[in-house]
Amino acid sequence: MKDTQKVAFFNQQLHERILFLLYQKEYRDLSLTELNSIFKDKSLIRNAFEFGEIPVILAKKIYEHKDELDAIMKEHLSNWKIERVLLIDKIAIRIGIFELLYEQEMKTGIVIDRVIRIVKVYGSESSGRFVNGVLGSVYRKYRNNDDSADITETTETSLQNSNKE
Repeated sequence: MKDTQKVAFFNQQLHERILFLLYQKEYRDLSLTELNSIFKDKSLIRNAFEFGEIPVILAKKIYEHKDELDAIMKEHLSNWKIERVLLIDKIAIRIGIFELLYEQEMKTGIVIDRVIRIVKVYGSESSGRFVNGVLGSVYRKYRNNDDSADITETTETSLQNSNKE
């Protein structure tokens, strides 16, 4: 595995851990630090890396902005109520919106691709397209002029590759 592939795999696993932490936080009255310590048991996570406190730091930032992220999400849900969105999709969209708004150094295509890959694994059959549509709309409103990358090509490639897996 090349170094760039290792970095991409590490980042994907990191985002899965963040998704797991935020998902568990919805149901359990534990801190994100306590939840992260549960996930350190490698039997609970496939291909686990040792992340230290990185997932907790990022999950806390997303959790602290939850109301703001949900308000933005609501603006971009076409004919949907936020209450109807699958929890996994909702959390993945929060991660994506957070990175689009607060992690400006991250390329849009990478942010959206990573989130789509996660929901293709953990969401429903239609999650990839749904999340792509919402994040694409957020991108066009908040970040359209910052990337030279072709966002449509990147996300379509991600959707096609995910369908093959």
